[in-house]
Formats: sequence, C-alpha cells, structure tokens
Amino acid sequence: MNARTHKRRVVLLGSTGSIGGSTLRVARELPEEIEIVALAASGNVAKLAAQARETGVRHVAIYDATKEAELRALLPDDVQIHPGAEGLLELATLAEADIVLIAIVGTAGLYPALAAIEAARGVHPLHELETGALAEGAFYDLLAEQLTADLGRGVRMDDFAERYWAALEANHALIEHLRGVRAAGYRMGLLTNNVREWAPRWRAMIPVDELFDDVVDSAEVGLRKPDPAIYALTAERLGVPGSEIVFLDDFEANCLAAREAGWTAVRFADTAQTIAELDAVLGARGAPPGVAAPSAG
Repeated sequence: MNARTHKRRVVLLGSTGSIGGSTLRVARELPEEIEIVALAASGNVAKLAAQARETGVRHVAIYDATKEAELRALLPDDVQIHPGAEGLLELATLAEADIVLIAIVGTAGLYPALAAIEAARGVHPLHELETGALAEGAFYDLLAEQLTADLGRGVRMDDFAERYWAALEANHALIEHLRGVRAAGYRMGLLTNNVREWAPRWRAMIPVDELFDDVVDSAEVGLRKPDPAIYALTAERLGVPGSEIVFLDDFEANCLAAREAGWTAVRFADTAQTIAELDAVLGARGAPPGVAAPSAG
C-alpha cells in the first residue's frame, strides 16, 4: 500500500445484494485499503449475520425491524444492532466512517441520502417537506443531487411521486373496522405526517370525510409527529383529554411521543394484530366487541 494512502472505512448499506456482495469481494482483495465498519440489509438475516461475523463489524442495521431478535441470536453480544429506517440513518451518519455506500433496493435506500442532506444543510429535508417548509419539487431536486453523488451516476426524481403512489393501496380491512367505530358513536381524528402536494392523492384513497371528525395534517399546521406540540393540538381540536385517546401508528417514535402525551398507543405491524390490540384496549374500557379506536394516526 502506498504510504500516503490511508485505509478507507466503509459503511455498506445493502450488503446482501449483488452490489453489496461485489463490494465485500473488493474489500477482501484490498484489506490494507478498505475496512468495512458497518453493514445493513433489508431483511436477509442469515446472510447479514454471516457477513458481520466474517468482517468483524460492530454495527449492523436491519431495515425490517421485526427481524431484530432473529438477528440478535446470530451475532456476538458486542455487535450493536440498529433496527428499522432509523437504523439505516444511524449507520449513514456513523462518525467513524469515511464512505457510505448505498446499495439498498427500493425506498429504503433513500434514508441514508436524506441523512447526508441533513448533515450538509443542518435540517432534515423530509421534515421540511412534511411541515410545508419545502416544496415537493425542491425536495426531489435535493434528493436527486445527493443520490447522483452517492451512486456516481445521474439520478432523476421527477417521476418518483407517480411510481410511489402506484404501489400504494388503501387498507380496506382497517377502513371497515373504523366504519364500525363511527357506527358505535366514537369521535375519530386523523393525525398525519404528509406532503402538501399529496393531499388530493391520499384523500382520494380513503373516505376521509366519512370517517374523521378532524384532520390534523403536518403540512397544513407546520408541525409533525413526533413533536409533542402536534399531539397537544390534535387533542385540543378533538376536544378530548389525552387519557381518552387511542392512537395507532406504524412508527415507534410516534407511538412513544403519544404515550408521553398521555395517549394510549398501538404500533401497527399488521392489520389483524392492530385490530386485535385496539379491540382489547377499548374492551378494557367497556367498549362492545369489534369496536376499534377513536383516533387513528
């Protein structure tokens, strides 16, 4: 190795895919020049664990947070696991890294790029987007520029919204359950982190006016979950104390903030689990069987 060349410490996001595998092969061939310091994968637990043992990394991330326990059983105790989207962000900003290589398929690969933008600008672009401080087009421009730098090739984001929304569909089973809530006389509110320009899209997918007494949209009020202020605003607009609110959301940070506000929170993992937990909570409060939550996040 040239004396002026120092070993590059690499965080590899997407280590179990083809690009990740190629990167690891290069690292094996150039041990004096490349050190892998962290690995991340979407959901291939067995392969990620094998790679972690081989490389000796002390940090791994698994995007599918439900597989954290499975991964834990396969790794030494001194390896720190970073679960979920938050885990990808933590590795993307790992202080000891010189290079972050993004090789994750799908939208999970956007999280590290967003973290890099935040580090450069001092504010997270998604937070700006969801509070109405950044227009959708400007957000895509920032993200395209960062991904172009990360991937070493031109990236365009102008069709992102169309492709993203084409892959989404309404949760009809949950919607039907919430219709039962209305029929039982419960008040319901929708607290959503959203994009101002997306309102026509998501409102067309769910019966907003039929189900909800009020909608607190982050892009409209300039606040977003998990900011405590948006929970206080929601309770105020619904006209109920936090102790009477049952909240469901698919992000643990949002559920934690709701609990700190005095709400009862259920984290959404799948529809059957969520409905069962909501019915159990309300059943304990005297609600009839088959009735879900008076507030959905």
